[in-house]
Amino acid sequence: MQKEKDVIIQFHRLLAQIVSEIERLFPDSAKIWKEYHDFGVYPHHVHKSKNAHMTACIILGTKIAAIFSYATHSSLNKTAERLAEMK
Repeated sequence: MQKEKDVIIQFHRLLAQIVSEIERLFPDSAKIWKEYHDFGVYPHHVHKSKNAHMTACIILGTKIAAIFSYATHSSLNKTAERLAEMK
């Protein structure tokens, strides 16, 4: 069980790094991450539950997929919709 949580936290960390890069490239994107910041579970919060980290990953994944879906890749829009359904 702990191994699963560690993997989810690693994935959470990766998504957070992607968000940091998006924020660096597009400074006006900060408002997109409001739901994530309001949720308040970050990769360094290792004491939080596996489900809390999973929810944070779903929030970030949904937002990241939505950002990329504005490009010409329509399949990413479907990914964003599926992730949104998982909430």
